[in-house]
Order: sequence, then C-alpha cells, then structure tokens
Amino acid sequence: MPCSFSYFILYPSKRNFLSNKDRAFFFPYTLSIKKEILINQSNVPINNKANIANRMQKNKYFIGLSPWEWRIALILMLFIAILAVAQTLIGREAQFKQFIERAGLIGQALEAFTRDHEGRYPDDGIDNHSPEGLSPKYIQWKEEWNIDYEVHDNGRGGKYIALEYLGRYEKGQAFHSMGLTRDPNFRKIYGRGQPIPGKTNRIWVFHEEAPVFKP
Repeated sequence: MPCSFSYFILYPSKRNFLSNKDRAFFFPYTLSIKKEILINQSNVPINNKANIANRMQKNKYFIGLSPWEWRIALILMLFIAILAVAQTLIGREAQFKQFIERAGLIGQALEAFTRDHEGRYPDDGIDNHSPEGLSPKYIQWKEEWNIDYEVHDNGRGGKYIALEYLGRYEKGQAFHSMGLTRDPNFRKIYGRGQPIPGKTNRIWVFHEEAPVFKP
C-alpha cells in the first residue's frame, strides 16, 4: 500500500487512471503523506513542525481554490461588475449627448428658415417627423433621431419653440411626446437637455416666445 501512495505522489498524472471509488480512497491519504513529507524533510525545528502542520490543516480549499485565490477572484468579479455598470451608464448618456448635438443642428436650420420666412418659425411637428416647411433644403431630418419639434402656447399669449427627445429609436415602434415642454418649470430649468427627475425623455428650448409661420 505505501508503494501505491508513493507512485501517485510522484506521478500525479497517473491519478486519472483511478476510478472515482479509488480516488475517494487514495486521495485523503496521499494528501496527508505529502504534508508529512514536506514537514519532515524541511529544516524546521521539531517544536515548530506541529505549528506548521496545524496551519496547513487550517488552509482548507473550497471548490479547488484557496482562501487567497478566492479573494483575488472576488476582486476581479467586482472589478468586472463595476466596468459593466460604467459601460451601461456611458451608453445611456451617449444618446442624450447626440440629442444635444442634433438640437444644435436643428437650431441652425430653424434660423435659416426664419431668414426665408420673415423671421417666423415652422409650426408644430408630428411625433418624430420633420415640421411642415422645414425641407431638406434646411436640414436632412431623420425619424431615427426620435426628436419631436414642438410649438405650443407659453401661457402668456405667445408660442414657445422647443424639442423633446422621445428615447432610443426602434424601427416599427410608435413614439409620442410626453408633453414635457408644456411645463413652464421644465422649460426654465431643464431646457438645455438636462436630466429631468422621474422622466426618461429630455427637452431643448429654443425660444420661450417666437412668431410662427402659417403656410
């Protein structure tokens, strides 16, 4: 029997030839023999060998990993989770950054429109479609932008000119405004694409009061 133990200690690859039943029988003994050999062959005083043996006994493995290996694995998993969350937040903010950039382009197109229409702006648009009169001559408006051009009463006898971002575009899905620009406080506080508490859409305000062109 000792010869068998030594054989599997010296040639670990040969353990694969053992059946599950044999492994269950042999491995506890081979592990204890390894520990005993390491302790007895080391140049450690006899009175310290018992302490070493106790420490080795306490160094238990769980699913093949030692405690320090588990710590490293947990740190790596935490790091990966943080990266995933950061990537999600960056992707979520990217769409709003694009909205702000497109609002700038739309603003330039609107000003060009007013120069051709006696200082008047296009009337209200429908959902994510280009407003009437704002032809490709001024801007190549795309439904994929998912931006609603809004012109409504400002509560003081005039009309405001604004945009509402309707969220990430998905082909075949209908998108409608949440009416965020109708709230004067929203227009005043969040009119430059800032996050609106409790809302997923964002707005951009060009003018609180402006003349509107009626075709």
